[in-house]
Amino acid sequence: MVSNKNLSAFFYAPLGQGLFRCNICGSTRKQAGGTGYSNLIAHLDGKHAGYDAQYTAAQGGNDSPLESFGFVAEESRHLFQWIQWIIMRNMPVHEVEDAFTRAMSKLRPVTVKSVQKCMEGIAIKVGQQLEKELGELFGLMFDGWSHAGIHYVALFAVYEADGKLHVPLLGLSPLADGTQTADAHVQLFKAPSMSTTRPYPWWRSCDIKKVEAVEELIPTGAKHRKLLVLFDHLKKFDSVCKRLQRDETDMAEVRLMFDALLTEYPVMAEHLRPTAKVVHTPTFESGVVKVITGAILSPAEELALKRFEVVQAAEKKRKKDEEEYASVLLRTGGKPRNQVSGGRSGRSAAYKPLAKLVPPTSNTVERLFSQCKLVLTPQRRGMHAARFEQLAFLRVNRGMWNVSTVASVDTEQNVGRYRKSLSSANIPRFG
Repeated sequence: MVSNKNLSAFFYAPLGQGLFRCNICGSTRKQAGGTGYSNLIAHLDGKHAGYDAQYTAAQGGNDSPLESFGFVAEESRHLFQWIQWIIMRNMPVHEVEDAFTRAMSKLRPVTVKSVQKCMEGIAIKVGQQLEKELGELFGLMFDGWSHAGIHYVALFAVYEADGKLHVPLLGLSPLADGTQTADAHVQLFKAPSMSTTRPYPWWRSCDIKKVEAVEELIPTGAKHRKLLVLFDHLKKFDSVCKRLQRDETDMAEVRLMFDALLTEYPVMAEHLRPTAKVVHTPTFESGVVKVITGAILSPAEELALKRFEVVQAAEKKRKKDEEEYASVLLRTGGKPRNQVSGGRSGRSAAYKPLAKLVPPTSNTVERLFSQCKLVLTPQRRGMHAARFEQLAFLRVNRGMWNVSTVASVDTEQNVGRYRKSLSSANIPRFG
């Protein structure tokens, strides 16, 4: 019998603060920590009949990580475990040769050189897989991060596959001369591989002997009531900010939340309106929102989304026009088709699924930079930029490599070493 813990981990995604999102319907359920999983399982029983069969079917083709990958050598499995531990736990590579680490591990000892060479091979294979999956239509998302006097730029790809949005990391490279201009970013993206300090307050503990010294800092009753009202307003902004952090939030939902904030707080129009200065291409963003909501696009929006348009055959298009003629008349109040939207047909063209999956924010990049702080610790700032980029690349794209990838790389490298030894030994070959 499947445990409630496994069912909850499969059908729910944790949102923090005791909240969980159902992966089937998207609804949010609350389950306090340490109280079991009764509330989550009750939702599955009441709303999603047959969920246990769905779980069994999903697990049937994935009996265990190693069995699903086939037979691999024990040496490759142990090497995979070492690499996975280093990357996912942000450990230094030289830890594999540490005497205390080896004493606590049951894995076969490996060397730093073998781990680094295998990681390079894995990165190459993941890059080749990405080259095949990206296709012709994909987007780029990038942002910068300064750390220890070096400015890094992370570049992500945004593409759609099987109706799902994929955002893999393509590169994380430092700007060579420290220049952070747009031209420097363009040159970085064209490359084959891909100073401002903020004052932080410091405090020291001291004994407060006189109440008068801090009395003026304590809010009065009237000010306290004003702070409570302000706190209620801040709760609304906090709710919107948390919603923006979700991966499933799309452009239409963001526009809806921003419009609601503009109605209640008009002073924010300069920053949140569709034509704000911070918006680089307003017609593109408004076009994406209309594609998601099913509204009719303006000529400028259609031009901005031209690359996302699905080309249809002439016969299918003519047949669809005939079928939709009555719908157009009802929607336009009986106006002729040539009078709708300035002579256009009154309907929007079909667009590729990626148009609806365009990320509204660059939260993915910000999360990467937060994770990078755990890698570039003060003790590891001397790490080579290429090694740092490789660690981040393999961690973000963890779902694109497994133990079979390590086994394949290990086999190729062993064959290469064998051929090299034959050529250096001048052994005559027969056949």
